[in-house]
Amino acid sequence: MYNGNIVMAYLQRLRDRLEDLGFDITDDIPCRNRTFNFVAKRTRFQLEYFGFAEIYFIPAVFTTIDRSSLKEFSALCFDYAKRSRSVPLPRGFFEMVVCFPVAVITGGSTEAYEFLRREPPPKHWQMGGGEFPVICDPKAKHLYYSETTPDWGWLYHDHFRDLIRTTLPP
Repeated sequence: MYNGNIVMAYLQRLRDRLEDLGFDITDDIPCRNRTFNFVAKRTRFQLEYFGFAEIYFIPAVFTTIDRSSLKEFSALCFDYAKRSRSVPLPRGFFEMVVCFPVAVITGGSTEAYEFLRREPPPKHWQMGGGEFPVICDPKAKHLYYSETTPDWGWLYHDHFRDLIRTTLPP
């Protein structure tokens, strides 16, 4: 069951937390068939990424979610992040775009949760990108994200899971 007060309170806490962490916030971003509540973006040199990283957190409220709608939302967010990159870098620097699509829902589908936990995130390493979808249920106070670790990129996956756990707690 959708609980608007819990969801809106979570989104406000998340927004405040991201601002405190140095993210720039832009409200009500239209992107194809959806409007993102807000987009949080931070660009800076980060040693753990061996260069510049542009990190996006893109939350959106869902009343229901399944495997298909989660994949579609995640791909839409990553496409937005790729098109919105802002740092033109001189040759020789590494740049990474990392996107965390956050589906905020109360009382969602167990099928979507299990799919997300068991499947590795979509791969974009050839272009220096990461797409790590998250489902947040603020009512149950739980985050769902990929718990699998691929052979390639394992170091990043551990770091991204830590980032999810510390940035997105309900």
